[in-house]
Amino acid sequence: MTKRLTKTQKTALIAWISEGITPGEINTRARAFKKPFDVSRETVNYYRKQCQVDVKEIIKREHKTAMETGLALKAMRISKLKRLARRLEKDLLTAEDKLWIAGKYGKSFNAGEVDQYRGILDDIAKELGERSARVDVTTSGPIEVRFIKSE
Repeated sequence: MTKRLTKTQKTALIAWISEGITPGEINTRARAFKKPFDVSRETVNYYRKQCQVDVKEIIKREHKTAMETGLALKAMRISKLKRLARRLEKDLLTAEDKLWIAGKYGKSFNAGEVDQYRGILDDIAKELGERSARVDVTTSGPIEVRFIKSE
């Protein structure tokens, strides 16, 4: 026998449904609720229909938002890479001259940090389209393949 939901539980359920989460995820949250409860798939479907919640539309909207914000944006990635490059450059070129580091056997070149700095600059160039990873292989005519018999 199913218990009736309290007003608070019903409000929470509708909020979770509007997020587009699955009935399993809803029940996980419901069990951790102040007054724990469970709901059936039918109950979730009933409230989805009552509230006219279209899960596919919610997922589509969330996907669109994800693709149009944050690191999905080229400008945002470039901005963060530039900020990181400035930090590394500042660290490498300070008054203490961190291009050379003291080690067990005297001073040695700080290759690790310089490699990371160069990698960031390379990433920026790739983002800006200045370094192409594509190879264009074209021919001006038919390709001829000959097999030579060895004796």
